Amino acid sequence: MTTHFLAIPARTLLFVSFLLFPSSAQTNPDSSQVEPTGTVSGAQAQKLSDEDMARLYLVRKQYHEAQDLFYKLTQEQPKNAVYWNELGISFHNQIELGAALKCYQKSAKLDPKYADAQNNIGTVWYERKKYNKAIRS
Repeated sequence: MTTHFLAIPARTLLFVSFLLFPSSAQTNPDSSQVEPTGTVSGAQAQKLSDEDMARLYLVRKQYHEAQDLFYKLTQEQPKNAVYWNELGISFHNQIELGAALKCYQKSAKLDPKYADAQNNIGTVWYERKKYNKAIRS
């Protein structure tokens, strides 16, 4: 049995929790548009940026949709290491390890101190049973 690790940055989860579960102290003029199931209505989705929507898709496990948006974002901002890492996460969660590894490596090359990308590279190598490479990453 193969275990796959879900690589979603904590800030993404925090962002989504604010979207779906606003605190009672926050005023949310569009709260009437949130459907009872916690889904975002069309009016709210139009207010979210592509980045926010892509992260929302990741959290909802709609990886193909997230992949499409993160690909678009990497084309618009090709030097953004975070976008490349999150594009890799969308591939990774679809078990496309080769594509995920390339995105993580691109992210790490753009920002060598970006720990999330280094960790995700190690996770891919671990899943491929290349333990020495995983440890080095």
